[in-house]
Amino acid sequence: MASPARDPVSPTPVAEPRHRTGPLRILLTVLVPEALGPLVLGLTFMLVALVALIDFSAVAGTVGRGGVGNRR
Repeated sequence: MASPARDPVSPTPVAEPRHRTGPLRILLTVLVPEALGPLVLGLTFMLVALVALIDFSAVAGTVGRGGVGNRR
């Protein structure tokens, strides 16, 4: 039988990690970068909705129906 150092089929030895990876590190290094695109997209939609609300209020104030903060 061939020795493990020369046998191309046998797996290479893997060093054990010195410490466990904590949940916060996994969150910051894996989940946040993976979800960054959808998070930015959601924030963009929220910003567009806020601008649209202010715009509609300005138009309503222009035509005499009041606006944000103007109760009748």
